[in-house]
Amino acid sequence: MAKGMYYYIKQAWKKPDSKTLRERMIGWRKSNAVTKVDKPLRLDRARELGYKDKKGFVIARVRLKRGGHKKSRPNAGRRSKRMTTRKTLKMNTNGLQNKEPKENTQISKF
Repeated sequence: MAKGMYYYIKQAWKKPDSKTLRERMIGWRKSNAVTKVDKPLRLDRARELGYKDKKGFVIARVRLKRGGHKKSRPNAGRRSKRMTTRKTLKMNTNGLQNKEPKENTQISKF
């Protein structure tokens, strides 16, 4: 059975060219947080979400803050120091190893 174009686009995105993607990501980080784009980068995914190339559709690339989930606030009794919520960040461990810690600071892995 013949496979369609969108199948091959999806397969290409499973193993993207790292050099090209890296250059694009650097450019995206330097651009504004919300950028209007003419066409979607991932056409297969956009079509799954209902995109059609016709008048009235607006595509925007939005930069999101880095990080995972936010730690939930406990509702049972604790002292106030332990009641804080913190955003867990997925940080690159290689980047942390390259940075030299300042005096009297700790680098904790979340």
